[in-house]
Amino acid sequence: MTYRGEGEDSRRYYTTPEGNQYPSVTTMLGFFEDPTSLDAWRASVGEEEAKRISERACERGEIVHAALERYVTNDPGFDPQSTGQWFGMFNQIRRAVDRSLDAVLYVEHALYSDALQVAGRVDLCGIWKGELAIIDFKNKNRFVRREYIHEYFQQACIYAIMHRERYGVLPSKLVILAAVEEGSNYNCQPFEENTVDIIPEVLAMFERFKALGGFEGPGIDWVEERKRLAVEEESKKATKSVKKKPVSKEQKALPPPPIKTPATKPTTTNLFSF
Repeated sequence: MTYRGEGEDSRRYYTTPEGNQYPSVTTMLGFFEDPTSLDAWRASVGEEEAKRISERACERGEIVHAALERYVTNDPGFDPQSTGQWFGMFNQIRRAVDRSLDAVLYVEHALYSDALQVAGRVDLCGIWKGELAIIDFKNKNRFVRREYIHEYFQQACIYAIMHRERYGVLPSKLVILAAVEEGSNYNCQPFEENTVDIIPEVLAMFERFKALGGFEGPGIDWVEERKRLAVEEESKKATKSVKKKPVSKEQKALPPPPIKTPATKPTTTNLFSF
């Protein structure tokens, strides 16, 4: 599979062995990103500072990724000190890899999906704590909370779906290893999710992308989208705040209600059956 680079629309594309041109996974996920958040950040720090920060993060990521690739493949010529000022961040992820990575299937490997019409390169696929996993390396300025990196799991889940389409097996785990620059951190931040828990929302994203006409369509109305997301967030908060009533001893003693079996199985329009 070849990388076509950025087109006039600044989107990244890959050409598959069959000659199909698919957008990258990050390009696809960018369709669902609110563009005003990045614009607001640029405005707050200034264009020059935003460019400096972005270029520095890009350089840091490339060096740490390249070092980890050579490390996990046992490159005999690899010198960890070649990472320079990013040695500490490399070492954070290296420790997690030494503890939990049992085997490596591939690194920096190109995958694509004809069903989803998307392509990309996977940092690492291997056996993580005994389970087949898609593993993604991230580098952050400071510690992050799980709720702020959900897009990383969507990205890894798409890679897992592509892996299944190409090789017939679905990786059961999604692992994000985030190295942190700020402070003196001995370990990276490891985050794990079950692939099957993320698949439904990922498939729903692709269905919505298709319904909106893809990149050729009108796109997302972000004014209405922000309203919808705000309502969802308030609904989640309200659900969490509702306290369950205590169950009495009499209620605990009651037998469970009979289970009703539907006459026919419900139909599904999902792209995959997992």
